[in-house]
Amino acid sequence: MALFSRKPKLKLSCLPLGLFREIFEERSLSFEDWIKMASKLKLNGIELHQRYLEAVRPSEISLFSDFLRVKGLRTSMVVLDVDILLQEEDERRRQVELVGRGVDLARLFRTDLVRVPISWPGGMMPGEVLERARRGLEEASRYARARYTRLAVEGTAGTPAGELRTLWQRPHIYLSLDVAQAVRSGEDPIGVVREAWGRIAHIRLGDLGPKMEPVPLGEGLVDIEGLLAFLKARRFSGWVSIAPEVGGIEAIKDGISFVREVWQAL
Repeated sequence: MALFSRKPKLKLSCLPLGLFREIFEERSLSFEDWIKMASKLKLNGIELHQRYLEAVRPSEISLFSDFLRVKGLRTSMVVLDVDILLQEEDERRRQVELVGRGVDLARLFRTDLVRVPISWPGGMMPGEVLERARRGLEEASRYARARYTRLAVEGTAGTPAGELRTLWQRPHIYLSLDVAQAVRSGEDPIGVVREAWGRIAHIRLGDLGPKMEPVPLGEGLVDIEGLLAFLKARRFSGWVSIAPEVGGIEAIKDGISFVREVWQAL
């Protein structure tokens, strides 16, 4: 009985969207700086965005993997910027190969999860577009499975997770849910999680104001408390990542405190 009464642990990660300008545009904050910050915040891990490594020499990438572990951090997921929906066959295959490189990166950073964004700006995704995505994912997942790595699709740029159902319901393909993006696309995050239970590999938390503008976690209309309660009641064992789009490091600190306090109070 004690086994079932034990409370599930919160595995907390972060994608610092509010710091992306400093990291990628101004270059005033390095990947190493962010690792040090994340360690001081006592996160369990970070999402490894591929762009973090743009300024890192290939010979030094493995050193950052070691540095993460020294700082007590794990990698919750490798985040890729790829487009497997391209119609031109040679370019589509190049994108699939880039997913394979993401898998190699995941193995180096000791995670078993790679996020593949799916964005279709034309509204409801037609069958031929989903079929194109399916073919690309199947090609990439063969490589991923051989390396004990999972691929997780994520709807981006307004593409609802529900429209990707035929993808994440397939064997070896999972769902990464960006809660703020789900709300922006008209979805109920709890409803998505309930439907996709068993296929959800990663959940990213963000909050939105009444005009769908980003706000700090806990200050908007997204039912983060309700979602966390659902996850804890279902004994969710995956990663929960905070991703405030505004407010910089203070918003990240406050978001971590908010999520931990809510989780503990449940």
